[in-house]
Amino acid sequence: MTEIIENLDAQKLIADFGKSIGIDTLSFDAFGCCMLAFDDDVVVNIAFERANQRLLFFGYVGSVDAAMKPYRTLLKSNFYWRATGGSTLSLDQDDGAICLTKPFAISEMDAQKMTQELEVFVANIEKWRDWTKEGADFQELIPQEKEPIGSFV
Repeated sequence: MTEIIENLDAQKLIADFGKSIGIDTLSFDAFGCCMLAFDDDVVVNIAFERANQRLLFFGYVGSVDAAMKPYRTLLKSNFYWRATGGSTLSLDQDDGAICLTKPFAISEMDAQKMTQELEVFVANIEKWRDWTKEGADFQELIPQEKEPIGSFV
């Protein structure tokens, strides 16, 4: 029996989510993953992390040249998740692609919340994908407004 089949909460969540978006047969594969495509150009992977009992959304944004300026912008955007909608931007060491990821505790998710979070996640992939297509003259502009950090008390 695979690990994902052992977790009925994760299995039920992905099935309920699938039904809520009109995909009655949505389920995890033997590796605990499934993929959704949006508008034929955005692919979001949903993985179940057994060790942490959470779902992980991840998708590739694009790639940038090895110039310093784009990486500075990416790092600034990750600071307290100000310009990533709570997701994290990272670099895939194998192919140099920029990846956006966001984890969710299974216990805090239902089909409706998953739909809402997925909409925000896809919008963030699209923003960052558009940013990577600007070419070699990357501007220091972050594609999303900065949100205040708040106070630490």
